[in-house]
Amino acid sequence: MAAKKKPATRKAAKKPAAKHPKKPTLKPRHQKFAEGVLKHGNGTQAAAEAGFQGGRDTLAVTASRLLRNAKVSAYLEERIAGLPASTDEVHSLLAQHLRGDVALFEECFKSDGDIDLVHAHQIGVSRLVKKLKRRRRPVIDSEGEVVGHEFVLELELYDAQSAAAKLADLMGLKQQPKANEHDAQVNRAMAERTLERLITDCNFEREDAVAFLRQNAPEVARWLM
Repeated sequence: MAAKKKPATRKAAKKPAAKHPKKPTLKPRHQKFAEGVLKHGNGTQAAAEAGFQGGRDTLAVTASRLLRNAKVSAYLEERIAGLPASTDEVHSLLAQHLRGDVALFEECFKSDGDIDLVHAHQIGVSRLVKKLKRRRRPVIDSEGEVVGHEFVLELELYDAQSAAAKLADLMGLKQQPKANEHDAQVNRAMAERTLERLITDCNFEREDAVAFLRQNAPEVARWLM
């Protein structure tokens, strides 16, 4: 008898390799602009550094246009997501939250009451915002006719007291001094070093740093001369 042929086995089709999204590629000047924004957060300055021409107002318009560019925006988001915050950056951010004031947003409001977030980013105050709600409503005249629209904003900044407490904790100001309590000279030197760290890391003026210590770390401040 003839031997039975075994049925042919089909090889499983190979799955196509997963495609990874391409990283956004930028023109040299656009990349230099983006790096400037990442470095200091000032779009107008970054545009000038990237070689764009014009006065301050023209450069501000250029920066606004570039920040809305899809590739530039994607590049910035990718870079920001991959950048771990350094200790100095955390100290600096908390120090900004500590000194945050709604008056800093005065030049960021449009004529219709809306807020210009691009400009807020350019002047470095957008990072002070904890919560922002915008509601558009009609403007009605005395005869009941809709003559336009305006925005109603709810703007909440990060709490200064909370920022002060976090900053004091991160800088070890809530810990009891490890130096010998009976050695006043050592304690004074320790307090001065702490004061210098606040001035250097958080860009405080000396009197502001002293006031911060008196409020948040009185056990350190009492050793200051």
